[in-house]
Amino acid sequence: IGEVGIDRHIYQKTKYPDYKIAEEFVELQKIFLIEQIKLAHKYKKTLILHNREAKKDVLEILNTYYLILNTVPAVFHCCEPDPDLLEFAKNHKMFIGVDGDITYYKEKQEFIKTVPLEMLVLETDSPFLTPRLPPDLVVTTARQSNEPKNIVVIAEFIAKLKGVSINRLIDTTTKNAQVLFKVSP
Repeated sequence: IGEVGIDRHIYQKTKYPDYKIAEEFVELQKIFLIEQIKLAHKYKKTLILHNREAKKDVLEILNTYYLILNTVPAVFHCCEPDPDLLEFAKNHKMFIGVDGDITYYKEKQEFIKTVPLEMLVLETDSPFLTPRLPPDLVVTTARQSNEPKNIVVIAEFIAKLKGVSINRLIDTTTKNAQVLFKVSP
């Protein structure tokens, strides 16, 4: 089920200038998140959790519903670099999703160094969060949309960052994804 969660991000530029994050909207997101956690439990589905600048809200709900949360696999999708989120994930056997922004977001690089390999899943968040591509993969000077094929760039970057072989990273994160999504090898 997902991605589900709470988003408090306020865009500096938007095509909807009147749109702002109002507390009523956040409260609605909380209600939906709780209901979707219950649905994940009822139908035994994986939970893909979205948290953007809303850690306090998300952890408050997850701590309230942790017994349900422990019955289904879950991932902090595109996880913000935050030790509290990592600690919660460790305590609840959750995964940490890492995307293309790892290639240019220094704080996330330092964070991912602290995440055990057995907790990582690779994500693209396509068409967003395009990784910084090597020169031989850049096809235009315009900003490129992210594509699933860029998972290789993300994997290679994380392998170097964590000081492990690309094969070990691929094997481990593939097994993690199989557990997360309940897919047989």
